[in-house]
Amino acid sequence: MIFVNVFLQLSVIYAFQNNIHSDFKIIIYVVFSSYISITCSIYRTPIFSDKIINGDYIVYAIRPFRYISQFIFEELSFSVSFGVIYSFIPIVCALVFLNSGIYLNYIIFLLSYIFSLILATEFTIFIYSLTVFTQKNSAIKALFHSVCALLSGSMIPIVFLPDAYIRIIQYLPFASIVNTPIQLLFGSQNGNNLMLCQIIWILLFYVVNLIISEKILKFQRHIGG
Repeated sequence: MIFVNVFLQLSVIYAFQNNIHSDFKIIIYVVFSSYISITCSIYRTPIFSDKIINGDYIVYAIRPFRYISQFIFEELSFSVSFGVIYSFIPIVCALVFLNSGIYLNYIIFLLSYIFSLILATEFTIFIYSLTVFTQKNSAIKALFHSVCALLSGSMIPIVFLPDAYIRIIQYLPFASIVNTPIQLLFGSQNGNNLMLCQIIWILLFYVVNLIISEKILKFQRHIGG
């Protein structure tokens, strides 16, 4: 925690010393990063995680669908629900702050935001699937939330970091969830690569989750009732 606080202070000082972004963009970034963080699944504990721990995941086995399909639908439905509930945030922000010249960017942002919800869901499923081995999710939850907050842009806007860090972090799955949609809203020149990176991570995590859920959970045995 001390390290995170120090890193945060140094990043903010660096940003203002170099006058990286205007106050306007900082406000927009914070508002939209908060909205994405609230609605995506990276800061929620998936329902299936607790079911794996106590053995109740058998409810997934009796349904005629793949494990991964059920997990994705279950978590994504929560994300969509939260997205609708808090949709007034981007709508008000668009009406008040955004001009007609970037409406196309706003549409691209919405597309990237959908990718973010899917990626966050698959990423969360991957992380919490490890409870098959740990049988606890408290440590995984604390570590995952801390790393996400630091590297996604939800706690520290990625643009505040030194350029050398940005070139690496912006392509990680953490930043692809929060930072990428906002960069597309700002009309980033690297937008095509960032969105392509989102798609690649989505496909990669789907394959990995498919292996974990179908090859590992399928052979789990629970004795008792």
